[in-house]
Amino acid sequence: MRLTLRSKVLFYLLIVSFAGILTTSLSILWGFDNQFSEYLQKNREENSSVIENKSIETYKKTGKLVDDQLVNMMHQQAMTDHLFYRIYNIDGQMVADTTMMLGMMDSMGMHSDNEKDTKYKMITYDLTSDDHPIGVIKVYYPKQMIGKEITFSETIKKNTSLPLLLQLF
Repeated sequence: MRLTLRSKVLFYLLIVSFAGILTTSLSILWGFDNQFSEYLQKNREENSSVIENKSIETYKKTGKLVDDQLVNMMHQQAMTDHLFYRIYNIDGQMVADTTMMLGMMDSMGMHSDNEKDTKYKMITYDLTSDDHPIGVIKVYYPKQMIGKEITFSETIKKNTSLPLLLQLF
């Protein structure tokens, strides 16, 4: 079968466009994974910083590390962002703990099976006021994505993989 110049050009243009779609989809997919993980980590650090600053502010006003507003903020972050806190005063006594919410959420059926097996990392921050230590805050967050984060990531992966699958047909 003889190929005309027009059909040869069309064939090569199709190969080039398929290669472009493949390259673009794969680069978006790989880039998204990195950027989304960095975004989640940055968001966790910002949320932790809010709690840390509020605790220091509360200490300066009342002489205590925790007040009702701070407890509410910590509970909200535990429910929405899966960030859990333990705050200790300078004597090492725990004055606030939202890690207990993990067990409560499990027993109420608020976690899926994947979330129940989640491992958590911990970061410790020293709380200081006027260069004097006033306590310690420990922040616990999931090592991997859970809940809405997984759903969002899977949706992006599905939408970037779709052009690749369509190329095959």
